[in-house]
Amino acid sequence: MIVRSCIHAALVLLAGGLLGAPALAEPFAFVANLGSNTVSVVDVASQTVVATVPVGDNPDGVATTPDGTHAYVANFLSDNVSVIDTATDTVTSTIDVGSGPVGVAVSPDAALAYVTNRGSNTVTVMRVDTNAPLTTIAVGAGPNAIAITPDGNFAYVTNSFTKSPGTVSVIDLHTNAVTATVEVYRNPNRLAITPDGRFVYVGNFRSWNVAVIETASNTVTTTVPLLGRPSGVAVNPNGAYAYVATLGGTVEVIETATNSVSNVINVGSDPYGIATTRNGGAGYVANFASGTLAVVDLGNEVSGTAVAVGAKPFAVAVNCVGSGCSEPPYTPRPTRTPTATWTATLTPTPPPIPASEFLCSAGSRDGLACASDGDCPAGACVIAQGVCDGGADDGLPCDCAGGICGSSVGTGFAVCVSGPQAGEQCDQASNCAGGRPCIGAQKVCLGGTNKGFSCLHDAQCPASVCSSTGRFCDGGDFDGYACVDDADCSAGRCASPAPAPTASPTPTIDPAHAVVVQVGAATGAAGQRVQFSVTLDTKGLNVSAVQNDIIFDRHTSVAVRANGKPDCVVNPAIDKNAGGFAFQPPTCTSSGDCDRIRAVIIAFDNSELIPNGALVYTCNVDIAAGAAPGAYPLHNIEVVASSPAGSPVLSTGADGEIVVAGPSGQGLQLQSAATSGSGGCQTAEPADPVAGWPLVAAGVLIALRGRKALHIGARR
Repeated sequence: MIVRSCIHAALVLLAGGLLGAPALAEPFAFVANLGSNTVSVVDVASQTVVATVPVGDNPDGVATTPDGTHAYVANFLSDNVSVIDTATDTVTSTIDVGSGPVGVAVSPDAALAYVTNRGSNTVTVMRVDTNAPLTTIAVGAGPNAIAITPDGNFAYVTNSFTKSPGTVSVIDLHTNAVTATVEVYRNPNRLAITPDGRFVYVGNFRSWNVAVIETASNTVTTTVPLLGRPSGVAVNPNGAYAYVATLGGTVEVIETATNSVSNVINVGSDPYGIATTRNGGAGYVANFASGTLAVVDLGNEVSGTAVAVGAKPFAVAVNCVGSGCSEPPYTPRPTRTPTATWTATLTPTPPPIPASEFLCSAGSRDGLACASDGDCPAGACVIAQGVCDGGADDGLPCDCAGGICGSSVGTGFAVCVSGPQAGEQCDQASNCAGGRPCIGAQKVCLGGTNKGFSCLHDAQCPASVCSSTGRFCDGGDFDGYACVDDADCSAGRCASPAPAPTASPTPTIDPAHAVVVQVGAATGAAGQRVQFSVTLDTKGLNVSAVQNDIIFDRHTSVAVRANGKPDCVVNPAIDKNAGGFAFQPPTCTSSGDCDRIRAVIIAFDNSELIPNGALVYTCNVDIAAGAAPGAYPLHNIEVVASSPAGSPVLSTGADGEIVVAGPSGQGLQLQSAATSGSGGCQTAEPADPVAGWPLVAAGVLIALRGRKALHIGARR
């Protein structure tokens, strides 16, 4: 057992030395590694990783209890929270919460934990002693970070999908009700509260600034311009400084007395999470792209050791264990080594996002909101052509931090599928010169306060429903956007698109010259669990990502995990960590209603080739107790493959099967579809392989992870 303790509150620096006190062990930093589904435990004293704790899928947030004995980890793709016992570095409990949990905080009295669910726009409240969920609280769009005032009375939640304006929800923790909504700037993400509880520092990711909220009035009293995009916020326990991690690889130091940037500390690539020790002498920064935890001397404001942790570290918390943790922290104001005066040349705050969602296409403001070309030095103001899939900007118009910019088919706009205008917006087939017609008609709210705005499900449409109208604005400011009636189109009209031309005949695919996604076979008795593998025959072609659907028999169904997802695993050796699996059809509500799975094998951070013959993924299958002996097919359909450049690669699929053995226990003679004389049952692609490609291109994960309630406004 590892015994841990914080720096005792009485160990304060004096002019002549240290007060006499026993030397206690330093605290530990807990780093959530989004890319490796682990938490790295870093010994602050030795600056080494002493344990690696497996948690759920995509750990996105972490917080420790006030006494430091437990760490709570929000697992974004698992829809649950892992509870780590910090004495043994083991997960002792896993709690199901809402959709897409990302932020977590524990009340000062250690009684309750609060988890923000970005996909369901809620906060889950659960007891710490039993780890049982108590209730959920509805907040704004895309809740991200949560912080609790020192008196335990209020929680502040950033709503990261809000744009014009961005908002912060204020929750009264005695009534579990939102009592105020504070308007800040576009896409607020991380926040921190001063030790006296008077101010909240909110990083506004798309606005390059920090809004300072006064808690007494819940109003923004000042805005601090930054040099980079804010990705993490912490406040020194002495209240004198706020620290803002930015994607430029720095931590910007804000003097809270003047609310101005006084210094910039270089840390690592794409820093996100940031936390300080109880005495405020050191800071710890999770560098997403570097795979390191930067150790910062906050007294002298310099960066020191970079500790290698897991893949894509995204959040960090520092614990404290021992009697000193129950006392109010005493933190001296750090004394800095005198340095030359540093003057920041601050970037002006970008203008408010215009309603029609325009972005600069190049120049110094590439990817930022604009109203006209004059807002974009050395670039043009254009309509956003895509949305980010993954990373910090997930669901936002491109430019993408930590993700890829994909066509917004099925999520925001209709686009041309191929030809010279591939990826461009369209409202009818004639808009797509030389290519396939306009596809991806979006759904919009048919009424209510969000009438005419894009949506994914009814929950995004207060007092109305989310439906596909099949109509688009023809002309005006919103030309090409989905609409309900002419009022949605601002100087244009709401019209049905022209009929699409007759589809070309389905081409015959020659398996000898196409990538083959091969579903394997497995044998077992009734009532057993077996496993089949899926492999790839590249035929010498360059393949970086694949997608396929597998239809299974109800007697030999793909097993279900505790979180309701298919029990399938991507082969870690191929390093494709951004994909996933989902039961189909989308309307199925339980394993008994589902008859197929969809697999998307893709990575956001690399375009490395999948080797020929590679094992791509495996799935467990539960054979029903009453299954009769025989062969049950695994039909392989909707097969799509991509090159490293994102172009479609001619592809096909080969079926597999589950063989149920007879009562004697002797399996049937099985010849794998991969090696049988027929080469397996070949499944042809749709009429045009290109038409299927958007399912694997970046936008597919938004559909696969439908629980993420992306508010991509048709007119926002």
